[in-house]
Amino acid sequence: MEVVHASLKRRHPGTAAPENEAAEAVDALWAHAEPADGLQHASALPAPDRIDLLLYLLTRNTPPATPSAAPTA
Repeated sequence: MEVVHASLKRRHPGTAAPENEAAEAVDALWAHAEPADGLQHASALPAPDRIDLLLYLLTRNTPPATPSAAPTA
């Protein structure tokens, strides 16, 4: 399993994040994930200027020339 961390900066820092922002972000990830992506779990943590995401992806048994999980994320 590979873990990818993504930190998305807010367009308007300083504005209050919606209370359910983390759940909405994870729901959006699941809505757009395809089985080939290998997404197994996702979590989100909002901060005042960004939202941090952790994506847990299955490790693929592919040749070394194949990209890591980061491009899939």
